[in-house]
Amino acid sequence: MRIHRFALTLILLGLAWASIGRAIWAWTDRDFLIRYSAQPGWEYLLVTGVIWALLVLSAAGLTLSGKPRWFRIAFFEIVLWAGLYWVDVLFFSRSGEALLNLGFLVVLTLVGLLYAAFVLEMIPAILSRFRR
Repeated sequence: MRIHRFALTLILLGLAWASIGRAIWAWTDRDFLIRYSAQPGWEYLLVTGVIWALLVLSAAGLTLSGKPRWFRIAFFEIVLWAGLYWVDVLFFSRSGEALLNLGFLVVLTLVGLLYAAFVLEMIPAILSRFRR
């Protein structure tokens, strides 16, 4: 199971890197985004990039700690990140190009959440509640 926790941690660190990149891009190119009236604005991109990065960095740290009592918090953070991502895709950053990949993104999100639930031992915890 350690190798799966390490793999999940690497995936989360990749997501954190992408989120930090989003925030840095919004900050460095804010004049460009203002000039062309980009929607959502650079402030939104900066704030969401920082929030997303903090969420997944925290989840990565809790996952890497290997302590099962922290796994629920890590899983909650991963689910929260996925939810915020989908709110962003569906309501704020809606573009024609992004919607072309909607089916792929749904499947990828569900597979990622299932993998995180498996690695963070959420599936056995949920199944044990149904057995009672």
